[in-house]
Amino acid sequence: MTTKTALPDGRTILCVNPYEVDFSVHEIFSEDFAAHGIDLPPDGIYFDVGANIGLFAIYLRDHCAQGRIFAYEPMPAAFAALAGNAAALTPPAEAISLGLGRAPGTLEFDYFPGISALSTANRAVGEKLSAGLREVLAGSGASEAVREIIERIGTTERMEEADFLDTLFRRESVTAEIDTLSNQLASRGLETIDLLKIDTEGAEKDVLA
Repeated sequence: MTTKTALPDGRTILCVNPYEVDFSVHEIFSEDFAAHGIDLPPDGIYFDVGANIGLFAIYLRDHCAQGRIFAYEPMPAAFAALAGNAAALTPPAEAISLGLGRAPGTLEFDYFPGISALSTANRAVGEKLSAGLREVLAGSGASEAVREIIERIGTTERMEEADFLDTLFRRESVTAEIDTLSNQLASRGLETIDLLKIDTEGAEKDVLA
């Protein structure tokens, strides 16, 4: 199920959980790629692997007016938001309901409805990330900017609720289709990618393999 929320600039987007968007916007939209020597050609080819709801695709469209954007997301709820957000861009990005990995087939994922961006096919990584995020939500080790987000979305108050964190980190099992990056390039007749962004919660090396 998707819902609507607003970006800081007032644009309305689809999402799974509005409180997740604040964290992702802080992570993505404050980044200056040029400072790291990364060029974003206005008409480049961009692959967003592990796109979640498509915030990075929105960022790319803001900076690359005619870029071809291919956004991959295997989790159905996040993909539903991604598909809507990708279609709303001008020109639209292409949303693909797939995970990318070492070989074509299927994989079983741990899907976190309360924090969809944590979803992973690597349970050990998921548990490590969950533990780290629990600490951040409790205020331990969080930067000032992140603490401001936590306060703004009301997490601090809800930490007092006995079942809040258990609900937030509840897992569901989801089986998703997987393909290889090479297959996806070949099927589109592409030989190069200007920027390959991979955010797959522990499966980055599998995507590259």
